[in-house]
Amino acid sequence: MSGHSKYSNIKAKKEKNDAAKGKDFFTIIGHEIALAVKQGGADPASNSKLKDVIAKGERLTICPTIPFRTVLSVQQVLWTR
Repeated sequence: MSGHSKYSNIKAKKEKNDAAKGKDFFTIIGHEIALAVKQGGADPASNSKLKDVIAKGERLTICPTIPFRTVLSVQQVLWTR
């Protein structure tokens, strides 16, 4: 009775969903922005890595406010520590 295992079917569905989540470039860009802010600060003029990530986001046609909202939220987290 191959193909009738409930666990096997659930596992296949979860693998498909996880693969789709991993390709979500909004999440990837947000994570890269957060890392760049933590490493070099929130000013794109002095943080070349942050500037590159923002440019990458613009090439992927992300809304321009998303990187700046991400920067602000990371700054708030760093300030509260």
